[in-house]
Amino acid sequence: MAANRLISLLIVIALTLSTAMIYLNMTVKDQMLLQYKSILQGTYQDFNYYVYKSNVSSEQDRYFSVNELNLSNLKVKNLLGLTKAPGAGQLKEGVTPLNIYGMDLSLVLENKLLVLKERKAGFDPAAKQQVIISQRAAEKYGFHINDTLQVSTLAGEQKLIVGGIAENKGLYLKENNKLMLFSSPQYVGYLNGMGDKVSGVYVQKDLAMAPEHFDTQFRADNPAFTGDMLANEAAIKAELEKTNQLLFIVLLAVILMVFYLNASNTRIIVAKRMPEIATFRSIGATRFRMNLILLAEHALYGLFGGIIGVIAGVLLKEPVMSALGSYGGKASYLNIPDKFEIRYVVYSLALTVIFQILVSMYGILSASRQSIRAIMLDTVYAKARVSRPRSLCGLVLWGCSILLYIVNTEYSLLLAGLVFILLLTGTICMLPWLIRGLSRILSRITRLRAGASNHLCSKNLAGSKTIHSSITLVTVTLSIMLTIYLTTLSINQVFARVGESFEGDIQLTGLSERAEMYSRLELVEGVQSLQPVYYSFNNITVNHQAMNIGIFGMDHEMLGIKDTSDKMSGLSAGEALIDKYYGPRNQLDIGDRLTLRSAGKEAFTVKIAGYVDAGEFTSSRNVVVISPEQYLQKVSRIPATIEIGITGKPEQVKDQLIRTLAGTGVNVQTVKEFLDGNKSEIDSLLSLINLIIGLSALIAFTGVLINQLIGFLQRKKEYAVLYSLGMSRSQLKRMVVIELAGTFVTGCLFAGGLGLVLAKALEQILFCIGEYVSISLDVAAACTLLGGMFLLLMMASALSIRRIPSLNVVQELKYE
Repeated sequence: MAANRLISLLIVIALTLSTAMIYLNMTVKDQMLLQYKSILQGTYQDFNYYVYKSNVSSEQDRYFSVNELNLSNLKVKNLLGLTKAPGAGQLKEGVTPLNIYGMDLSLVLENKLLVLKERKAGFDPAAKQQVIISQRAAEKYGFHINDTLQVSTLAGEQKLIVGGIAENKGLYLKENNKLMLFSSPQYVGYLNGMGDKVSGVYVQKDLAMAPEHFDTQFRADNPAFTGDMLANEAAIKAELEKTNQLLFIVLLAVILMVFYLNASNTRIIVAKRMPEIATFRSIGATRFRMNLILLAEHALYGLFGGIIGVIAGVLLKEPVMSALGSYGGKASYLNIPDKFEIRYVVYSLALTVIFQILVSMYGILSASRQSIRAIMLDTVYAKARVSRPRSLCGLVLWGCSILLYIVNTEYSLLLAGLVFILLLTGTICMLPWLIRGLSRILSRITRLRAGASNHLCSKNLAGSKTIHSSITLVTVTLSIMLTIYLTTLSINQVFARVGESFEGDIQLTGLSERAEMYSRLELVEGVQSLQPVYYSFNNITVNHQAMNIGIFGMDHEMLGIKDTSDKMSGLSAGEALIDKYYGPRNQLDIGDRLTLRSAGKEAFTVKIAGYVDAGEFTSSRNVVVISPEQYLQKVSRIPATIEIGITGKPEQVKDQLIRTLAGTGVNVQTVKEFLDGNKSEIDSLLSLINLIIGLSALIAFTGVLINQLIGFLQRKKEYAVLYSLGMSRSQLKRMVVIELAGTFVTGCLFAGGLGLVLAKALEQILFCIGEYVSISLDVAAACTLLGGMFLLLMMASALSIRRIPSLNVVQELKYE
């Protein structure tokens, strides 16, 4: 009875996990879409379009007068100009870069773009040297109303007074690491030297005018300007598509693992209940009725596991969205309703019940085909059988998976997913045959060089259904664990390698002038070298179509971009290199011609002359490399970044650079800060992956423990017979220990081989969704994981070993 409860518990746990993943796949995308839209709408309120100048050659050229805009053909309710003055403030954490934004604060407060929590007495929105800060910043830096803040700007040192503290909503939802201050546009115009000019305009359009029509009309009437919709649902959905695909991959892995686990446990349950089934059939119950009863029981398993799984899914939804989303904890500042729909609960429960019925159907129908006589005379039902057609089917599935992997040169997600499923299914089909072959080899070895206990263990490896079930369970769960573990390890290794690819210790971004304008930084104490880096992802078109791709101007390897064709140093003006995975994925090969165009520049044509490997720069690998000369002429003369080599402590040199560049808007950060910031974006995702690994380990641990308990119960008579024939209890104990060790070693070996193969299949799946992560097959790391799981499984089997000394031989044999 205890064993039956444990098996039922394991089935319910597995179904809980699969239901939770099904529910998350159905609900997370919709909830994240609602969350993203709510955050954008909460940030900009009723303003829905942002206008700025195109074809900008310098920071000064970015500014314009609102009167330059032609809005006569547009339905506009309100306009709100924006100007900005970068600076650096002396705060308790040291010199900190910040931005002072100039806006009509009366209009801002009226439209709730800022909501003041506290304000000074006689607060005047137009007052000079008065700023509004966020509640987050006030708590972090200890600011109160009327406190002063010393800031370095282009206009010199400024003494600013805190006139208001705003809630963490509205425009302050955009505040990240850099401090945001708001003041009057007149004062900020004085600080940046631009007077009443603005760098952008927020537009509140009439809702009666369609967004697409408004955008088209504006661009037609204002060729020198461009604009963006502030809450573009299509763009949000495109951003969430990769999240949806990632969740689906996790669901696929969980479903495959749960499918085999529950199918295996179903066969054990049916095997243990064969005497009961035979009794009912002998008194008149039909096969159909007995099958119906068993299927109804498994439907209840599905319902019970499904209910718990939905509850788990509801509880996990927020943490999962935080792990996958790009807005961090900003949603907590808004009252975003939870989009709970009962239909998703019903769908999840229905799919789980159907899934469990389908999983259990094969085992139930197979058992029902036996005659009553066969059932009565074979109550143990523990002998393993090897099906030759099934083994051949497994070989065919492996062959098909390898063929599909090879021919999938255009990275079809359907084919890549099929490869993963076929590899796993084919291995399960071949495992009995592989176990029998291994058992025969070990039997011959142990017969000549080992004792009777070891020889008997080798034979039992092929003959026991419980051992087969344990080996298969260990193989399936550990191989999936190993695959995910190697993927996580590879992502971490990419970040380690990226750090080595930088040519400096400090990085400047947000540049607005040519590289030579920053040569004065060489005079800063501790600065040793300046290396400008040229690339742009700004509205690039390829063959007259907008693509999310970057154009890089370089003549040697840098930023982790490797020259795999040895042509980077000799690129001519009409040649280009493309990433070796991104190119074929988008039907772009050597010899093809590309017409490239950067925003505000003329189009130019290049021929693909070779490949690069940009995997260490970006997992999307969306990189095209041209010569530096052609980049400066056709794309931009302003570098994307400048890498600074230094002597001394990076933090001290960084503070000096921030002071020197105060008011220019240039961001200064150490390479370590840059890498840590990028890594933090995926740390929560890796935590989610590690959670899946932990759940897999738990399922494997529990499943093997239950299998060993069932195996002991089924084989008690066998142990009693061996004892009565002269084998001592210590020999029996040693035999069981060796048998268990052989079971787990075999499972770990098969899992290791399968896990390495599945890792390459998962790599292709990731390629198909645009994440070009090269999974390194780290054998040492794989052995460490498998060795740890082997020790864990041996500890789990101690319960079976401890039962042998207490075996009541007479009780077991008296009925025979």
